[in-house]
Amino acid sequence: MKYFIFVLLFLILACTDRMDEVKDCNDFKSAYSLIDTDGDGLTDCEETTAVDNPNTELKPIGTTDPNNPFNGVLDTFINKGGSLNESFKSVAKTIDGGFVILGFTQSQNGDITEPKGSNDFWVLKYDMKQNLEWSKIYGGTNEEIASRIIQLKDGSYAMTGYSKSDDFDLNSNMGQKDVWVMRISETGDIMWSKSYGFVGDEEGLSIIENENGDLVVCGYIDVTASGGKGNDFRFRQHGVGDIWLLKLNSNGDKIWRRYFGGTNNDRAYDLIQTDDGGYLVAGTSESEDFDISKPNGSYDYWLVKISEDGNMLWEKSFGGEEIDDCLKIVAVENNNYLLIGNTFSYNQNDIDNNGYSDAWVVKIDSKGNMLWQNTYGGSAFDAATSAFYGRKGEYIIVGNTRSKDKDLTNNKGQNDIWVFKTDKNGKIIWNRNYGGNGIDIANDVIELDNYTFILVGESNSKDQDISYNKGYSDAVILKIR
Repeated sequence: MKYFIFVLLFLILACTDRMDEVKDCNDFKSAYSLIDTDGDGLTDCEETTAVDNPNTELKPIGTTDPNNPFNGVLDTFINKGGSLNESFKSVAKTIDGGFVILGFTQSQNGDITEPKGSNDFWVLKYDMKQNLEWSKIYGGTNEEIASRIIQLKDGSYAMTGYSKSDDFDLNSNMGQKDVWVMRISETGDIMWSKSYGFVGDEEGLSIIENENGDLVVCGYIDVTASGGKGNDFRFRQHGVGDIWLLKLNSNGDKIWRRYFGGTNNDRAYDLIQTDDGGYLVAGTSESEDFDISKPNGSYDYWLVKISEDGNMLWEKSFGGEEIDDCLKIVAVENNNYLLIGNTFSYNQNDIDNNGYSDAWVVKIDSKGNMLWQNTYGGSAFDAATSAFYGRKGEYIIVGNTRSKDKDLTNNKGQNDIWVFKTDKNGKIIWNRNYGGNGIDIANDVIELDNYTFILVGESNSKDQDISYNKGYSDAVILKIR
């Protein structure tokens, strides 16, 4: 399948010193603490990483606006992990002003305590001052890979991903990968843990709490392996992988299940509840039949509007002839939305690609009509993975980049963590890249109350912005303002 070729190409690409003068930023009464070398309204000490690498001076790319929050200055960089691979996949703001992070871990040492198996869910809770309150591991003896965590209205947390285990924190496994949904208390104690699936591969990729306190999970299902099961509304076996939606009550009991798609691979990566009580589901489709009415190419951004009861109301495809992969949907002003991902298409349907792959942002209204679309990047591989709508009306978009031209002016190694800010029309205000000589990737981002944002991802670098590495790949946290 073309999708798996795309994934393989990405992994191959991902695997193909700056020494600044050290000045004393610890004495904030010194003359140096008042110097603003680049005239951007931020002192040189304010442009210095604060915790793990206090002596590496950060030089932001481009200009900053001292009258507007989110200038892209790296404040704190934290590595977490052990001797193997870790990644933070999701971050959510919490009611107390702090944040909670979900990721997965392979290690059984370092920051990892009480591991369960080969890959485990890993949840960390931080307070509003970025102090770690607790860290817990969940899983079984086989493989569990995390995708998304949210805080519920009562203060507890719900998370999803997939599991291959049927022991420890798991009670059953139906086949290969099962959608795993777990609810934990404010202090990380398991309230319930349930698996959903059939004999093939199913995976939960995002989860939300709706206005009634129910949970809605999106991901994908192998309809061929399930024999057409997994849809309470209709029985139709038509593809190797369909987007899969599960609506659950607060105890994890099924309310309804739905799948949509065509003959080939279709994935739902994110969803959001709309004002009418229904849902917009965002993902990617390779199909050209059944539920997909107007495909454009190899893989398209696929947007599906469903009712509160899970019935399809309409669907739309966006893209060109090549691979276009949508990973995130974000609500913005005036009941509009951003679709976030990347595109390989070039000069098709107004897509003006800068190089190999670009970050691609599509702004739509509530009916799915395109308002505008923009590509961002350079001549190499660039992709967007997440975004948020800032309180000042700006769009903060994160991802990773290998480019050092066009919209980028330098590259620190292989894949850099990439953050850029745009206005409501998609025009870049500033963009920054962070990292070292290895592979550094951003997976998710949230805004805090103090005009800073928290970005999470993974890194195997150990120089420049990243002072050390604990294993092969560390999970990382960036605080940026």
